[in-house]
Amino acid sequence: MKILILLLALSGLSWSEEVSADQAREIQAKLKLGMTRAQVEKSFTGDGGLALPFKMERYILLSSLNKPKVAKVTLQFRPAGMSKEVYLLGKWAPPRQKPGDVLMQISQPFLEPMTLD
Repeated sequence: MKILILLLALSGLSWSEEVSADQAREIQAKLKLGMTRAQVEKSFTGDGGLALPFKMERYILLSSLNKPKVAKVTLQFRPAGMSKEVYLLGKWAPPRQKPGDVLMQISQPFLEPMTLD
């Protein structure tokens, strides 16, 4: 961990930064609560690294892939077919991810180097 922090400090990169106003508008236009996972994945791709299925899934804006730091958001999905009441109780085991999963929460967009694993 200390080596990674040292490398980040030497390279001038930080863990995350704010996105530009243009990128924020683009993300806002492409993400709406209630969208399905299939709809989200038309403009975004999953980021590598560790994630909690349905709770904390990082996605990368596809149009930012050719940049040194990519625009990311953390998304929260409700499993397809699960009622809002059961979902909000939070006492369920994550099933397999499906195209019909419903977008429930969107984080602030941020810039970060792509996670490779």
